[in-house]
Amino acid sequence: MVGCESHECQNQGSCSPFLSDGHHGYSCLCPPGLTGPLCQTPTAFSFERRGYLLLQSPLVAAEASCNITLSFRTVLPRAVLFQRGSGGLVLGLELLGGQLTLSLRREALAGGGEEGEALQLRQTLELPLNVTDGEWHSVKAVLEDGLLSLRLLDGGVCQEQNCESEAWVDGALAGADFPESPLQNTLIGGVVEADGALVPVPAFIGCLRDVFVDSQLVVPEEWLSDSAVNVTAGCSHRDRCQDSPCENKGQCINLWQSYQCRCPRPYEGHDCAEGKNGGMSGGG
Repeated sequence: MVGCESHECQNQGSCSPFLSDGHHGYSCLCPPGLTGPLCQTPTAFSFERRGYLLLQSPLVAAEASCNITLSFRTVLPRAVLFQRGSGGLVLGLELLGGQLTLSLRREALAGGGEEGEALQLRQTLELPLNVTDGEWHSVKAVLEDGLLSLRLLDGGVCQEQNCESEAWVDGALAGADFPESPLQNTLIGGVVEADGALVPVPAFIGCLRDVFVDSQLVVPEEWLSDSAVNVTAGCSHRDRCQDSPCENKGQCINLWQSYQCRCPRPYEGHDCAEGKNGGMSGGG
C-alpha cells in the first residue's frame, strides 16, 4: 500500500496506510497530547495558579454515572484533579499525599440533633503509588451501574504493582434517589461554590492532557471563555531544580512554579547560602 508516500501527519504523528474500494489512503496515529486528522491540535493545558475548567455535560441519562480519563503531570502532593456532581451527590478525584484517591460523597442530615446535624457520607478508593514525580501519569475513574472504579494506566509501573481498585457503592451512600441523581457538571483542576467563588482546597497546579469526559475529548481551542479560569493552553513546565540553586549541598525540592531548599546544618536561607551566624558562605 502506498497511501503514506505523501502523507501530511504533523507533530511526529505516525502514518497508517489503508486501501478502501481500490483507493489508497492513510490515517494519522497521534502521540499523547495531540489530536485531529493530521495530529495538528494540542490537547494539553496547564494550571500555573489556582483556577478551574467548568464542563457542563448534556443530560443524556437520568442516572448517576461518570467515565473520565485524563493524563496529568505535577509535583505537588495534594490537589483536586476533578469534581463532578449535581445536588447532594459528588464524585471527586484528588491527589492526597502524592497518591490518587477517588471519593463518592453525599451531604445528609443526621437524625436526633436539635437542628439536624450535617453529616457527610463518603466512600473512597485509593491507589498506594506516588504519582507526583513530575512525570506524565494516566488515570481512569468510572462510576457506572453502582460500581465505583479507579485505575492507573501507566504501563511500566502497573506491570509490577496493583494499579486498580473498585467497589460497589454503599447502600447508605447511594440513597433512595440513586441512581436517578445525574452527575452533570464537571470541574477540572479546582472546586467552586454556587456563587462562583473558589473553594479553599488545594487546586491542581501542573499540566493535563488527553482529558476525556464521557468519551468526549476536551480540546483547549473549543473552550468557552467564561468556563476556563486561569487555564493556559499547552504545557511548558521547567524543573526549577535543574540549575541546582541550593548551595552547600542543600536538597532542592521542585514546587512546580518555584523551589525550596532543605539546608544542612549550619546553613540556612532560601538557597542555603547563609551560615547560622548570619554571614554568607561560599557556594557548593
